[in-house]
Amino acid sequence: GAFPVARTRRAWDPFSQPKPGELDPRLAQRHLLLETLLSARERLLFFWNGFGSKPGEDYAPAVPVVEFRDLLVEASGLPVRQWVTEHPLQPWSPRTFRDGRFTYDAAMAEAATTLQNIQAGRSPPQPIGLAATRPQDCLPEANPPASIAIDDLVRGLTRASDMFLRDRLQVAPARDSAQLLDREPLELSGLDRWGVRDEVLRTLLERGDGGAEVPDQVARRLQAEGRLPLQAGGRRIIQQACATATELLSSYDQVQGEPRPPGPPLRAEVTLAGGGAVRTVRVQGPDLAARQLGDATLLEWLSPSRSDSSKALMRTWVYLLVARASGRPATAARVVGHGDAPSGGSRGRAGQVAGVVLATSAEPGEAARLLGDLVAVWQACRDRPLPLFAKASWAWAQSAGAPLAKRRAALRAKWQGSDERDPGDTSDGAVHSLFAGWEPVDHLDPAEGPESFAGLAERVYGPLLAALAEGPAAAAPFFAPAAADAEEAA
Repeated sequence: GAFPVARTRRAWDPFSQPKPGELDPRLAQRHLLLETLLSARERLLFFWNGFGSKPGEDYAPAVPVVEFRDLLVEASGLPVRQWVTEHPLQPWSPRTFRDGRFTYDAAMAEAATTLQNIQAGRSPPQPIGLAATRPQDCLPEANPPASIAIDDLVRGLTRASDMFLRDRLQVAPARDSAQLLDREPLELSGLDRWGVRDEVLRTLLERGDGGAEVPDQVARRLQAEGRLPLQAGGRRIIQQACATATELLSSYDQVQGEPRPPGPPLRAEVTLAGGGAVRTVRVQGPDLAARQLGDATLLEWLSPSRSDSSKALMRTWVYLLVARASGRPATAARVVGHGDAPSGGSRGRAGQVAGVVLATSAEPGEAARLLGDLVAVWQACRDRPLPLFAKASWAWAQSAGAPLAKRRAALRAKWQGSDERDPGDTSDGAVHSLFAGWEPVDHLDPAEGPESFAGLAERVYGPLLAALAEGPAAAAPFFAPAAADAEEAA
């Protein structure tokens, strides 16, 4: 049985509080353990969970078991390891199959034998990640999803390795443990600043009036959550974020057209063919706000991230494709993000308005085909690890037409990272788990196929770059007043 027996005390139970003269449950359990020891005739085995889910997280057995173990060590003169057996943590550990132990799991036995030969130097290490993955080794999903949320589609296309580990293998990539600082931080990291911008932006959008009490309201909430320095340091960060967000909202509204609130949810159906079968997948998500100018409709949304990041642009592009494929009249979409306010070097000067605009003249059928190709890539990334990355793939596709040496240098910078402020794809735990030792500059041959690094980069980001090139011309009517003011100023 289990020792000690867990006992949950309920507040409403009149017997939850011990009364004078009652038997102490702990002493009763110790007595039962003693009876178990005295009843053993041939063997007595104790089992306990000795390891946690994190490295170095060890669990000790119950105190009476520790006392009994120490008594055996003292009486026998043998070391502790002669009395305690630590079982391997993984089923492919060579220790599992030591001394010719029999198993029905041939795959784990083969993996353990291979690992033992590598440790003994009898065979070279085998490739891992993509290099060791063959299509025939990765079976497709037994029940692929029939409905995909737009944000899940974007996450899978921009973080393919993380999606494969989390959603397909149910494995969480390792993350560095957060270190507690000895004193209050005076500055925030990039991710923490992103969280502050997101909180301020959402608060201003919910209120709609930009009241003077917004900085104090947000500061109190974030300081109570431990996400912001206390006193003057935290207030200064919030004031700067509020000032930037207010400018951003002002630039966001400096376009022509009648604002239109979000309408019914967007839904589009695409057809996927593979494995000898054809199936229909629905892509859906909430509608975006828009501006109407005559017959033209411009979708738009605000982002706490930079508007020219690959994730923000991919989200805008997918929303535009779903809107077109579902028959909505939208032909362009705009994302306005961090750095787009005038004080941040905005595009809101010289006749342009803050944000990045994507546009497409594709008919609903063509938009559904483009969307279906993205869904097919998303599904393939769930079936097996594919070389599709947020920074390296975007850099390679974006540099199309440049000299090869320049493209390779830009690719290497985004893959390895230039410094701590601009980490590369290899700093991602999921990417490192699947592509350790793999270099994209060695896989730039288009002959490797549509699922190679170069093929996926062009397949995913090529249509997006074409829409980015069409954006300024398609959205020019919405920005006409800003252009006129620029001409007068000139």
